[in-house]
Amino acid sequence: KGRQIYGHAETIFQLGSEIRQMLQTDSGAAEVFRVGITEVIPKILANRLLQPILQRPGAMRLVCHEGDQETPLESGSHIKAWNYRILDSGFTFFAVPELAASCSNNFPDSLSGQPFLAPGRKASIRSFLLAWFEKHDLAPNIIAEFDDSALLKSFGQAGLGIFAAPSIIEDYVMSQYGVAVIGRTREFVDVFYVISPERRLQHPATLEIMESGLAL
Repeated sequence: KGRQIYGHAETIFQLGSEIRQMLQTDSGAAEVFRVGITEVIPKILANRLLQPILQRPGAMRLVCHEGDQETPLESGSHIKAWNYRILDSGFTFFAVPELAASCSNNFPDSLSGQPFLAPGRKASIRSFLLAWFEKHDLAPNIIAEFDDSALLKSFGQAGLGIFAAPSIIEDYVMSQYGVAVIGRTREFVDVFYVISPERRLQHPATLEIMESGLAL
C-alpha cells in the first residue's frame, strides 16, 4: 500500500541476431533496413513509427522481425548497441460503453469489484498494474489473463471485462474495439526505446523513426 509506481520501460525495437545487419545494403538492390519489434509493442504504434520509412524518397526495403526483448539493454551488455528513448505513455482503462458508464464516476475506486481482463504473467507491465491496484486499495475481479494483448482486447470488446492499454493508442482502441474510456493514469507508464548499433544516430531511417515518435 502506498508503494511507488516506477516507470516501466518497454523496448520498441528488439535486438536479436539481425542487429548487426540492420544497416546493411544488399549489393545491387535497394537498401535493406532491418527492424526487430518486441512482441509486446502495440502493432498500431509500430505501424505509425515505421510508415515514414517507406514514404522517404529513394529505394529502401523494410524488413521487420518480431521477438521477445522487453527492456532496454543493460549497462555492460555484450551487445554493442545503445538505447534511445523516443516516447512514453500512461495507461487508459476501457470497457464496452454500458460497463464504462457504470464505472466512470469515482475512478479508480469504481474498478473494485468489476470484472477485469489482466495481462498474462509474462507481461512485465502486469507487476506495475497490480502494484497500482495495491497502492489505491483496489480489488477488481480478475476473471482472465492473456499473454496476447489483441486477444485480451477482443474479450473486452465482447463486454466481458475492463482492460488497460497505453493511452497513446487510445483513439485506435476505441475505434477498433467499440469501447469507451473509464479513466486514465500516468502513475505507471510505458517508455518506448529505439535500440541501435549506432552510438550517434545518423542513419536517415532511424532518424525518421525518432522524429515519428517525438511527433506522437
